[in-house]
Amino acid sequence: MACEDPELRPDSAPIFPLVDSSSVFTFVTLRGGGIFVVDSSATPMAIVAEYDTSSIAPSGMAIFEAMGKMYVNTGVSPAVNPIAGDLYALPLSEFTTTPSPPNTPAPAIVFSDDEAGRSDSHGLTLVGDGQHLWVVDRARNALVVVDAAADQVVNEIDLASEFSDDPAPDMIAASPDGQWVFMSLRGELPLTGDMPKHHNAVGSTPGVGVMQVQDNGASGTFTNLAPMTNVVDGVETSDTHGIAVRQL
Repeated sequence: MACEDPELRPDSAPIFPLVDSSSVFTFVTLRGGGIFVVDSSATPMAIVAEYDTSSIAPSGMAIFEAMGKMYVNTGVSPAVNPIAGDLYALPLSEFTTTPSPPNTPAPAIVFSDDEAGRSDSHGLTLVGDGQHLWVVDRARNALVVVDAAADQVVNEIDLASEFSDDPAPDMIAASPDGQWVFMSLRGELPLTGDMPKHHNAVGSTPGVGVMQVQDNGASGTFTNLAPMTNVVDGVETSDTHGIAVRQL
């Protein structure tokens, strides 16, 4: 199958790459749907697994490894579903450096919010005792909590609070001990990712939000906000996007 195909994989622009813990495979989400799994230890590098839009929806966003699985989520997709959110799990043990047939191994669907009417799955990270995965829903101002051992949604944390009525969380990163989570919060004039009819990336308080992890990751509380500002001609243009935690 061609890397880009009008029907099966219409837009192969890479969005988010992640190398697995074996340092052999690199998983790459694609803007138009599907993903590539690359043997990045080979010279030259080679695609060893390919997924199309029938198995992984547009628009590929983030990837995270946990409990022997690679989690992939997808979000806003103007061509398919303007407001959507899905999370898939792929078993790492079933990937080899020998190319596999398309859409193999099959991804498990952990959740699908495509019918929710307003959803935009974005950043994700492992928290607490290492069992719970927090998945951002930027449009709904929420964190979806997944039990990574069972691949089941166990909670949803509403982020609208005294710190922000519309935080619009984007990417998230956990502290090394898993007890704190830091969120990049979008601004009123988002530079990327927004669909004007849905305002899925518009937030009211650009900056970094701080969450305290509770119940070993099954829940959490929004505890603080570090605002960021960039006023141009009297207009707030700050739009916090990426975030990472550096372990010293």
